Amino acid sequence: MSEKFMKITYQGPPPATKLNAYLRMPSQTYAVLRREIDMYLFQERQLPKTEIKTFWIDANNDEIEIVNQIDYDIFLSKCRSSMHLQIAAIKQAVKAKPAPVPKTSDNPSNLIIHDTVRCDSCGRHPLVGFRYKCIECPNFDLCQDCEAAHRHPHHMMIRMPTYDRQYTVLRGTVLKYLSSHKILNS
Repeated sequence: MSEKFMKITYQGPPPATKLNAYLRMPSQTYAVLRREIDMYLFQERQLPKTEIKTFWIDANNDEIEIVNQIDYDIFLSKCRSSMHLQIAAIKQAVKAKPAPVPKTSDNPSNLIIHDTVRCDSCGRHPLVGFRYKCIECPNFDLCQDCEAAHRHPHHMMIRMPTYDRQYTVLRGTVLKYLSSHKILNS
């Protein structure tokens, strides 16, 4: 029994040139084919890693994209005598950005819920995380996301880190008091 091969034509990102090669007839599954293509082009040939699209040219000269197993089954059925798969770079992979720091239980802002406060910019209620209070506007609060986005840039904001203490904003100064001390009545 003769061994089957599939011709692949890869067009990399500019200024790359076209690369033609043969693969032994790959697996009957599209997922395995994609892994074999990745291994051949980006590991064995050490070409720059890119996102790719796979397609074939039908009898009418139309480009037929393969994106799933059904598309691949149609390709195998229609191209049984002459297997020629086209591979084109979509865009060059960008260097991985560092992953955002996940919010963990160590982060004190994850534990704070301001039940009675609504963000005056995005409307989030209740406020979760740090609350920011404008020292010039009466009753103006921001959530930590809106403060980070500078949604109230023309006034100073003060971070209200906890929900269990009462604060009063008076003449641009924040006076903190605990109800147990009864230093200032609200």
